[in-house]
Formats: sequence, C-alpha cells, structure tokens
Amino acid sequence: MIFEWARAVLEDDRHYYFFDDIEALRKQMLSTSLTLEVEDYGANSSNGIPVRRRVSLRQLAKRSSSSPVQGRWLFRTAQWMRPKRILELGTGVGIGTAYLTAGAGKQAKIISLEGCPTCARVAEVHLNMLHISESVSIRSGHFAQTLSRALQDLGSLDLVFFDGHHEGTATIAYFEQCLPFSHANTLFIFDDIYWSADMTAAWQRIRNHPRIRFSIDSFDLAFAFSDPAIREKQHFSLCPIHWKPWRQWM
Repeated sequence: MIFEWARAVLEDDRHYYFFDDIEALRKQMLSTSLTLEVEDYGANSSNGIPVRRRVSLRQLAKRSSSSPVQGRWLFRTAQWMRPKRILELGTGVGIGTAYLTAGAGKQAKIISLEGCPTCARVAEVHLNMLHISESVSIRSGHFAQTLSRALQDLGSLDLVFFDGHHEGTATIAYFEQCLPFSHANTLFIFDDIYWSADMTAAWQRIRNHPRIRFSIDSFDLAFAFSDPAIREKQHFSLCPIHWKPWRQWM
C-alpha cells in the first residue's frame, strides 16, 4: 500500500484541469477586497466561545487554505484511494475540500465540518461554482456539536482530513472519536502539525498510537495509515528539495 501511495502521489506529475479551475478561484479570492465577519472556534478560542473578527477573503485564501502543493497531494491521494466516505474537519473557504472532492469522484460521500457559518456559506458557493457540490455536505458549528452526528451519518470512514481547531488536546480527542468508525485501510491526514509545539506533540502521540502502523511527515501534511498488514511501525519524514541544496548539483 505504501509504495502504491508513493507512486500515485509523489511520483505522479500529471496536470489535471481541475487544478487550474481551483487555482483560478484562489486567484480570484486573492484579488478581492471583500471583508467577512467570521467566528473562529480554533486555537484562539476558549471554552467553546468563538472569537469574532473581521477578516478579508484575501487573507482567508492566503493563510487558511490548503496550498497548491497540498491540494494536489489531497487530490492524488483521493484519486488513488477512491474513498467512499470522507470526513473533513475544517472546510475553510473550500479549497482543500474542492481538491479532495475532485479527486474522490462522484461516488464519494463527503461531510465537511466548519466552525464558522460565514466560511461554510462561502465554501458552498465555491463548490457550486466548480460544479462539484452534489456529493458534499458542509455543516457549520463547533466540532464538539457536529462531529458525532457526522460520524453517525457516514457510518464508516475511509479518509479523514484534520484541518481545523489547531490545538493538540482537541486534535487528539477528534482523532480518538473517529477511531471506532475507522477500518483497516482508513487514512488519516493532518495539516499544521508544526503550528505549535502543542500540535507537534499531538502528532507524535497520534503516530505512536497502536492503530497507526505507518506515517509520513511531509511538513506540509502528515499521513497516518492504519493498515494492519504492516507488521512493524514505520515513520518517515519527507524533506523538501529546497532544504537539500546539494541535490541541485547531483
């Protein structure tokens, strides 16, 4: 499985028209002056009380969305797996959701949870613009209130993408809440594991969990595989080539 994933995701350099469509949408957001009032249940909130603030759509597209590289990895991973049940925690404005949805295809059922109602509405508009909204249900509210129902509605999890509430204790709690709905080949993907020392510690704990047999830390994203066929735990870190200047002369 691991070598198949590497070939499908790391070695595949094919370009898909969906990449251009999604990046055109990102470019449009980066050029707008629109300002939104958002509710943030993430790392900056406390006791379940959201932080309310005004933020530009440009800033959300720049700082709170999956990067083009992350997006292509999400697309290719979903295309390789062809998961039927996908859960995303943290819709944002829908960039990562779009890449996952496009890669998974129409047969997938996707539930994406977003704390901010405004961001959830923006994401719905974006998925409609990309004509890929049919298989996606975006639900707004604190994960503590929306996650349990989403798990019950999905029943089983093939792929889970954690990209919201960047706080270590919460991330571990959400992961453990998902575990009873996972199976032998469920893939867990985590973003922002280096957001803080707390998040890095949470990732270390998750990758050492007995259910996780293989993990890949690409710095941008972290992948945790639960395949029981992998008898010995294995953990790898991928170093971007710009961190390896000697490779330029090899």
